[in-house]
Amino acid sequence: SFGAYSNLGQLASLSGELPKAERLMKRAISLNPEYHQGYYYLGIILFEQKKYDEAREYWNRLEKMVGDYKKLKGYMSKLAPGKEVGKEE
Repeated sequence: SFGAYSNLGQLASLSGELPKAERLMKRAISLNPEYHQGYYYLGIILFEQKKYDEAREYWNRLEKMVGDYKKLKGYMSKLAPGKEVGKEE
């Protein structure tokens, strides 16, 4: 089920296996495209791999699904136009 893939993806992410976590989370989303938390977690996994454009794409999909998703504020602000990712102001 999508939940099993999501759980495995989160575990892989926590253990630093980011490419594996990405594959598992994408599978979870493919099995249940309405699983909005999957888009959030996948975005984090992609962000941690410096795949910023792809992370933004999944987070934008999430916001289209559920509206304002407060957990995203910190990440999305780091991806704001003109802001250098990884640099604090």
